[in-house]
Amino acid sequence: APDKEFARVQVNVWCDTRLAASDLGKLVELTLRAGEGLQTQVITGRTSTFDETTDYRGTMQDFIFFT
Repeated sequence: APDKEFARVQVNVWCDTRLAASDLGKLVELTLRAGEGLQTQVITGRTSTFDETTDYRGTMQDFIFFT
């Protein structure tokens, strides 16, 4: 049995503008990578999304966390 547990998580952020969503997505990635006690592996690059109902721009990215 592995000595660490892991979880795969997708993080989505939404903002009024594409630039704001991109900046927030980058901040989320940097923050997760810096977390002590949490080994973070980036699975995908940040991907832009759009929600027609709310007119919000989004960014999504997948991570694996090892604890």
